[in-house]
Amino acid sequence: MPVNRNAFLRYFVLDECFRNKNILFTKKDLSEKLENLVGYKVSERQLGEDIRFIWSELFKANNEHEVFEANLRKGNRKAFRYLDTQRSCIPHLIYTPKTIDTLRSAFETLQLLEGIPQFEWLRDSLINLEGSINSLTTKEPPIVELEHVSYADPDYAKKLHQFFDFIRQRRVVVVEYQNYGGELQVITFHPYFLKQYNGRWFVFGYNEEEDKEDWNLSVDDRIKSIKESTKEYRPCGIDWKEYFEDIIGVTKYRNKEAEEIILHFFDRTANYIKSKPIHGSQKDKWLGNGTLEVKIKAIPNYELERLILGYGKFVKVIAPEHLKNAIAEQHKAAYELYLS
Repeated sequence: MPVNRNAFLRYFVLDECFRNKNILFTKKDLSEKLENLVGYKVSERQLGEDIRFIWSELFKANNEHEVFEANLRKGNRKAFRYLDTQRSCIPHLIYTPKTIDTLRSAFETLQLLEGIPQFEWLRDSLINLEGSINSLTTKEPPIVELEHVSYADPDYAKKLHQFFDFIRQRRVVVVEYQNYGGELQVITFHPYFLKQYNGRWFVFGYNEEEDKEDWNLSVDDRIKSIKESTKEYRPCGIDWKEYFEDIIGVTKYRNKEAEEIILHFFDRTANYIKSKPIHGSQKDKWLGNGTLEVKIKAIPNYELERLILGYGKFVKVIAPEHLKNAIAEQHKAAYELYLS
């Protein structure tokens, strides 16, 4: 049965709540969640109809009467959770012949963009989409899956879309967030750019309080609120493609220049780094005995250190000396942890 956009959004939110293993939701909780995420108040009657509709879709799909856990309570109120939290009603709502045809049409349009530099990021997604469409039309098990990232913050997608819209509309926002020290801070923020690194999204922009144009914030549960401001938007003066060319990750220190960094990788890790460069500037050569010498031109930062440390004994920093010493000190400190 086809559903309209508003109904689909409600079903999507409810489905996520019913699949949550850690939090129980009563009708009151569900109403508040819906109002917060879909942007309008849902009547008790509508909520009841939505729950019955979801039950009927899963009942028809699985031929099981028990869709929700029985006699589940939160305090003195009835709570809702799927008996099997791996199930979802969403596929049964969207994978109709009509929606599959729409997906296939969209896929064919997106394929036209392959090879265009601005759309290189589409390649992996297109493979995943093609695999999903194939699975839906042939009823065969999936043959491709991209890495799935789980987020502790259930509202991260909403926050991400908010920042996307504020950037596109050139709006100033007031952000209340909790710093890593646990203190609440409020900033006036002009969002410019969204970047994903290591499965996490970051928003870059001008922080009025810090007077910093490339200030960034991780889009996660530390963000407590995002409110639109009436202040005039300050245009961005940064070329973001150029900005990220000489770093790994998202941390760029002021007044630091890119340096030649020389690393030696060993054994199978060397082959891996040869096939998957760590930076766009990478130049490498084999030295013999399974050692790959890698040279990159980058600004040493937190993310580069984490990357090097992640390869453990299979990489050695040759230059610069200050980076070599920093990595050695961290290995020493880690070793001493195991002596106590």
